[in-house]
Amino acid sequence: MDRIFGCASFVGYVSELLEHDLQAKSRLASAITTNPGMEIAILGIIEPYMPGGAWPSEHVRRCSYVVAMLMAMAPRACNNGNMGTHLGQLANRNRSSQPTIERDLIAILDKGAMRLEDLCPRLASIVRRLEREGIPVNYIHLLEDLIDWRWSSPARSWGLSYYQARFRRMSSEEESEESESEKPKQARVGGEENAQPQT
Repeated sequence: MDRIFGCASFVGYVSELLEHDLQAKSRLASAITTNPGMEIAILGIIEPYMPGGAWPSEHVRRCSYVVAMLMAMAPRACNNGNMGTHLGQLANRNRSSQPTIERDLIAILDKGAMRLEDLCPRLASIVRRLEREGIPVNYIHLLEDLIDWRWSSPARSWGLSYYQARFRRMSSEEESEESESEKPKQARVGGEENAQPQT
């Protein structure tokens, strides 16, 4: 495979690699507990395919390694939404864990300038929960967000997307409840209209 440099191409390469190389998958998954991008055993696995060209910055390298490690832990992927969207879906699916999810998200929002090394374990914990619930992750968007983290604070868009996902679910449930409450009323009206006069 030729060298490829975009975020989408990198994620596509890693996805294909994980599907066909179980040893690489194991090495990447276990490396999540170490300093991202410093694990010698995995340097040759994805180094040639980093986004940003043949000589990516150290920051891009580390972000790419983090995403590759997360993909090894939780390979389900999608092409829409961001991490806030996924956390909103998780909260909607498992309401008992909603306080914990919001606490983790707020911790990230409060520390929008946190170092990648500090963000990595939080993301690993979140991604594990998403994987258990069968919720896929938009890794292309995640990689772009991590690369931009220090400049544009994508964490804010995560917060907005989270509450949008929660609001859509709550609105849908309210509409469903209103629809259900109208059914008996409609049935009574229909019964009265169709009732035959007694003689």
